Amino acid sequence: RPAPPLRPTARAAAPEGPIQLETRILSRLSPSPTEEDDLIRDLGIPASDASAAIMALELEGRVTRLAGGRLALS
Repeated sequence: RPAPPLRPTARAAAPEGPIQLETRILSRLSPSPTEEDDLIRDLGIPASDASAAIMALELEGRVTRLAGGRLALS
């Protein structure tokens, strides 16, 4: 007796590209400092992904890293 066909399962969301992630980061920041750890937790993504996107935004001059692990819009 053949096994029943597998039912489709919920697909994982497609990984977001760097532009989408940078947009999400920028939407959560303001000129007032935000804790980087809180931002990463809010985004719900691996810290390594967030750090790479934050670094790119810093290099573009769009985000400023402040003392104490805080970030703000430039």
